[in-house]
Amino acid sequence: VNYSSADGFPFRTFDETTFIRTHDGLFCIGGADGFFLFHPDDLRKSGLEPPVVITSFKIFNREIPFGRPIYEVPEITLTHRDLFFSFETAVLDFTSPAHNRYSYKMEGFDKVWVDTGNRRYMSYTNLNPGTYTFRVRGANKDGVWNEKGASVRIVIMPPFWKTWWFRIGVFLLCIGTGFGFHFARVETIKRQSTRLERLVAERTRELEKKRAELEQSEHRYRSLVETSPDAIVLFDTEGRVNMANRRAADLFGVAHTGLLVGKTFKDFIDPEDLDRFTNLKDIIKEKGVLRDVTLSIIRNEGDILPVELNALVIKENETYYYMGVFRDISERMRMEAEHIERERMRGIIETAGAACH
Repeated sequence: VNYSSADGFPFRTFDETTFIRTHDGLFCIGGADGFFLFHPDDLRKSGLEPPVVITSFKIFNREIPFGRPIYEVPEITLTHRDLFFSFETAVLDFTSPAHNRYSYKMEGFDKVWVDTGNRRYMSYTNLNPGTYTFRVRGANKDGVWNEKGASVRIVIMPPFWKTWWFRIGVFLLCIGTGFGFHFARVETIKRQSTRLERLVAERTRELEKKRAELEQSEHRYRSLVETSPDAIVLFDTEGRVNMANRRAADLFGVAHTGLLVGKTFKDFIDPEDLDRFTNLKDIIKEKGVLRDVTLSIIRNEGDILPVELNALVIKENETYYYMGVFRDISERMRMEAEHIERERMRGIIETAGAACH
């Protein structure tokens, strides 16, 4: 146990060699300023728990007024911007204030009590949003602790973007936006489908002069393609088949259209026409349309078949496609050949007849 002038001793320095104990139990201690007598039984420790209070609360070292003493405030609400705050506390034992001791704990953050000695100042920085309880306890010079101490509830509000209502709102907004994009996409597809129906119908009427007009507003693009008497094939810019109708399967000699999808034009264009067909793709892309081009295709059985090709460019979402309409002209060419042969024979006969006369 240590004692000083704060405990009533008349001077600060003592000489250890000047200590004696009298027969009646008095202690006599001498020093540079004299000596004094006391009985050790007169030295008593305080058994009372000293009151502990919170005397000040600051945010960024600025005192926060509450309109009443801070120790009467049960709860303090902070925003997420109040990153640094501090407390000042006091042990209300004035026997020897310099020897009072303090320890504190922020429940919800600190795992153990923090002993500060006789320092009355406590601070915190960058606490996460949430609810905490700040507790401080103190002891007097005799080491008697007030375990209950003083406390105040601290509520740190989260920023609005971390609140549950904001997250639900963002979630609902995302859902609404997703539905909006979905419906917008559906409407776009409908408009593009209508445009394709109109274009295909117009091109089909031009290519089939004897074919009755198709009703544009009542039939979808696929039904027009599937019911076409000509072979209709949709290519991408690499020349791969994306779609073909049933007539295309018949024309190229395969069992069904699925056997055409994924193939390239190189798989069924006659090698003699392959370079010309490659150049035709550039012409289609430049002019947007190709009309009445004659070339030969190789059917699945190996037969070479003459066809007439008409094509146009379709653009969807910055992607280009080529729609080719193939028509079997073998019969027409046969008839033309027969007509030429008849004309040739008639000319020979006329020439022979004129020679006879």
